[in-house]
Amino acid sequence: MCFLVFRLFFAHLSIDPEATDVLKRWISAEYTRYHVDRQDITLAEKAERLTQSQTIDFLSVEARGKPDRMVFRVVIAPNPAQPPNSPMIRYFRLEHSLLLGWNASLPRRADPVVYFLALFML
Repeated sequence: MCFLVFRLFFAHLSIDPEATDVLKRWISAEYTRYHVDRQDITLAEKAERLTQSQTIDFLSVEARGKPDRMVFRVVIAPNPAQPPNSPMIRYFRLEHSLLLGWNASLPRRADPVVYFLALFML
């Protein structure tokens, strides 16, 4: 029982900076893809938006779940490069391996329900 409480405590209070970097790169790539495909702005505006899409900041980051498979809730800071209808609050699943670290190839999107239920999925 003590181990479960200890694991919950550290899984929710300490968020690995490497995980937040993976999520920032993923969101930045999403913003970049959106602006590269746009045809309704000038080349100079497109270049400016692509530069802005490289600077993603989070207002808050929370995580729940097992240490090897976490569900993250991120609140993205307003950014001029943010695509329209893109939510400010996003949920992602990330897997972690002791040998390889965070799986940066594919953070999977998650639902808010999965995030809230991850607290009980030990």
